[in-house]
Amino acid sequence: MKAENENVLSMAQTVRGFYVENQAELDVIVPAIAAPMAELNDRIDELLLNGSQADMDITGFAAQKQVYAQAVVDLGHKVGQACAGYYTMAVPDLGNVEILDYYHSELDSKRDSAIYMAAVTIRDMATPLSGMLDPYDASAAEITALGTAMATYKAYIDNPRRKQSIREGLIKQQDRMVKDLREFFSRVLDRLMEPLRMDNRLLYDTYHAARNIIDLPGGGGSEPYVYEGVLQTLVRFTVPLPTSEVSISPGTNIKLRNNTIQNGLQLRFYFHTQSGGTDTGGMLFESVPSGDETIVTASQIGYDLDAGRVYLIAHNPAAEEQTFFIEI
Repeated sequence: MKAENENVLSMAQTVRGFYVENQAELDVIVPAIAAPMAELNDRIDELLLNGSQADMDITGFAAQKQVYAQAVVDLGHKVGQACAGYYTMAVPDLGNVEILDYYHSELDSKRDSAIYMAAVTIRDMATPLSGMLDPYDASAAEITALGTAMATYKAYIDNPRRKQSIREGLIKQQDRMVKDLREFFSRVLDRLMEPLRMDNRLLYDTYHAARNIIDLPGGGGSEPYVYEGVLQTLVRFTVPLPTSEVSISPGTNIKLRNNTIQNGLQLRFYFHTQSGGTDTGGMLFESVPSGDETIVTASQIGYDLDAGRVYLIAHNPAAEEQTFFIEI
């Protein structure tokens, strides 16, 4: 599963855990929450099942195909060389010898079709000579074995490709499922939780803490830093960059995405000298429309270490809640 999809799944599991821990209280305060939470549970299970299938190791299929290919190649060389010996010594035929030489080289090709068609030609030339190639070190049983090896190989040739295409289909399905899950949060769960903002701030804040997606870099900084969150109306949020683990320079690429479903909204992203600083007075910033994504360099949105502009701000200037995604 891709890192971004894993992050969304992890967030969903965290929210599910939040509901389990607070179910008695939430079911009383927001009675309509039970059915969507059951749906969330089903979506998580479906994603986990998809992930287990999409992440299946298919290298074994390719390795087995190579075993079957090698059996065809080995028998093809042996039978083909016997045929060449027959047409050199017993019934001299330079044309057949040249044909056999050509298909011997094709047997060593890396292409499945070339190997198989070379074996077909050699088998067809050897079959009428069955029983006559023993003096040239190829028995009738080995000619038959070549045909059997070819049938096994042909049946298996497309198996790794089929497995790969199935995996690619599952990955595309997974991306759609994650997209739908994001929309489910924005369209259903976030709205159901909104009344808590006034009447039960602790539960509201706890839900949104679970709702955030944070992926700290690992493996010596090889993984990107990813952060996703929900911005309430007119809120400026300072992205909690772990500066000891994430190195930013003026040329660092930053992916900015507005995951908000509602059309016509904008999010602003910029670097400031202060946490939560305002984007006024000629500040460099990037506006990202809802449903859109862009990649900028840190300097394009105002990063300047010497000037102290090192705080990355996400600003929702709209009168509607919006969801943002940042990857560095």
